[in-house]
Amino acid sequence: MFGTDGKGLRRNKRSRYSHLESLEDRRVLAPVISEFMAVNDSTLQDVDGDYSDWIEIHNPDATAVNLNGWYLTDSESELNQWAFPDVTIPANGYMVVFASGKDRSNPASQLHTNFKLSSDGEYLGLIRPDGQTVEFAYAPNYPAQTADVSYGLSLDLQSQGVLPFATPGSANSTNPANARNSVVINELMYSLPRAGLTDAENIDEEFIELHNRSSQAISLAGWRFTRGVDFTFPAVSIPANGYLVVAANVASFQAKYPGVNNVVGNWTGKLSNNGETVELVTEEGLVADTVSYASQGDWSVRTPGPNDRGSRGWIWGAPHDGGGMSLELINSAFHNN
Repeated sequence: MFGTDGKGLRRNKRSRYSHLESLEDRRVLAPVISEFMAVNDSTLQDVDGDYSDWIEIHNPDATAVNLNGWYLTDSESELNQWAFPDVTIPANGYMVVFASGKDRSNPASQLHTNFKLSSDGEYLGLIRPDGQTVEFAYAPNYPAQTADVSYGLSLDLQSQGVLPFATPGSANSTNPANARNSVVINELMYSLPRAGLTDAENIDEEFIELHNRSSQAISLAGWRFTRGVDFTFPAVSIPANGYLVVAANVASFQAKYPGVNNVVGNWTGKLSNNGETVELVTEEGLVADTVSYASQGDWSVRTPGPNDRGSRGWIWGAPHDGGGMSLELINSAFHNN
């Protein structure tokens, strides 16, 4: 798993400035070697059908970067070992280079270095066009590698280690392989009480609670609510068997529940009082959990009466619908939809 020793982070830090009208300096984020596989037995084929070693370069900056004249090397004594052709990585993009020893630098095709990676561990660096400045390196050596297991940086680029699964050409994940099936929508507060029939509810007090039912902490960085409300998670994790509240408005939530500290927000939109679908997706866009709720249905606890104005089906007797109570998953092991 990941350490925090900071090794491999780029040695040279540079600050540049954005447009002249801005008074704030902007740090340009240089490319990094975000992931590599030194023993590729069955993970990724090159154009020849071979399972060659591969290296992933990530551009974390908000602008594209041209790598023409940059170098990759597995030797600290030969920094200009293999040169990039005129290729560009888009903003926040990725590029895979095969470390096959085939030495191919046609920008219109797959790129192949003139060296292979050692499974026993060695130096691996990304060098600037001057052939001397080490922008990023796994130094003095990356550790011994395992077949079809990639090594690289955490999603925030601050630590390095064995990755739970390979993601060549896309964002890395530091989560266990079952992370997507481990986080569930556990509680919804969607219909707040009103002082009177004509009074508006305080939608800032709405919230959604998530539960991690696994035995490992899970990072939610880049995860999103894509239906129901709109919210992208910051760099936050749910501890093993723990909980996290996502609030419509953090300040309003903490004022009402001052003892709850595991809360993030704020989201855009509101939860419908009449029912809708709430969907949680991972940073890769894969659906982690979906909940459809309603204020009435065949699973409620009483039949409609003469004052229910033609409502069909059973109606909730519990005060979750405008009575100040939330809708909660009873058993996190069961399907909640």
